[in-house]
Amino acid sequence: IFFPGYAFLITANEKWKVIIPGEFRVVFAPAFSILSLGAVTILYLLTHGVYWFYLYLLLFCCSVWLVFKRRLYKQIISEAKWPLLVITLTLLTVNLLQAKRDFLYNLDYIEPYLDRLEFIPIKGGYFGYHADNTLQWGIARQFLHLAPLFSETADKYRVEGDVNNVLDRTPLLPLVTTPILFFFGEGHFVYQRFLNVLMSLYYGASFLLLTKLFSRWTAKITSLLLLLSGHITFQVCKEPTTLRSGL
Repeated sequence: IFFPGYAFLITANEKWKVIIPGEFRVVFAPAFSILSLGAVTILYLLTHGVYWFYLYLLLFCCSVWLVFKRRLYKQIISEAKWPLLVITLTLLTVNLLQAKRDFLYNLDYIEPYLDRLEFIPIKGGYFGYHADNTLQWGIARQFLHLAPLFSETADKYRVEGDVNNVLDRTPLLPLVTTPILFFFGEGHFVYQRFLNVLMSLYYGASFLLLTKLFSRWTAKITSLLLLLSGHITFQVCKEPTTLRSGL
């Protein structure tokens, strides 16, 4: 989701003299891709044509070609090496914590269970976690299969099977996720990795904002504390009963 946005911002800077600082180009380039993914899904829902997904794939390939043809990757690294480092460390930290959680609590069976792509009954517990972690994944699958949101056909894609739960969250994330599921598969593993990428972008943007408001050292220390806080919280909450709502 990075290359199309960066190529667009570079073009806007050259063609229309839109002045965008280098670090901002790198950190906020995915915003263009996120909007494009959502627009592609809306067009797919209206026309039922998968060619819209391939149109985004073509856009992605052209942007990658542009970046490497003009050797913009050198400019990217020089302009935003620290935000890119924060994004990379965030991805590594989150994925390692998730792997450690699954290993410690024997949750490695959950991903294969979710990836059977069947109706998942939830009895009791905190619904907010499921709404954030599985509901929007199910709605994205509904979009992909063109199943009406308030139909019995859509129930097999959605946690809880309650049509009213569709309204618990905004449709932006399912719209953005649908093309990702189309290209990489419908499994929850793919969905979770995509969420991790989106979250890492938030940390990169936070680092840049802290740099502008305070100083680069303040941004570095704050980002390090944020990354460590996830590991420390996980160590403190060792009891499975404590983590019930978060697993």
